[in-house]
Amino acid sequence: QEIARLGRPGFVDSLGAGWGISAPAVFHFGSDEMRKQVGSQLLKGDKWSALAISEPFAGSDVAALRCTADKTPDGKFYIVNGIKKWITEGMYSDYFVTAVRTGKTGTPKDLSMLLVERGPGLDTKQIKTT
Repeated sequence: QEIARLGRPGFVDSLGAGWGISAPAVFHFGSDEMRKQVGSQLLKGDKWSALAISEPFAGSDVAALRCTADKTPDGKFYIVNGIKKWITEGMYSDYFVTAVRTGKTGTPKDLSMLLVERGPGLDTKQIKTT
């Protein structure tokens, strides 16, 4: 309530917006282990998450996603390749709930959501809008 008294609804609405739209996926669709490890970090505010769906070529047209995720030869991990854009709070998020294409049929059944942890090979940069 005190923050809302600032009279700046856009600012207030943006606080935690990325977390607010990505964390529910961890709790509703994640494994028990994911909910315990990642979920507790998110709830305590130790880590931040963002929803990574939009792409420069597809915008928010999920069916046109180009970002791919292929399993490693041992089947334990995914290698994710692609670009996401316009990710709310992506600059400082630790985890990204990411829409990827895991199949090759060209149908919506090829789409999956992966939790991607920030680490080597994952780069973010700010998009200047003004």
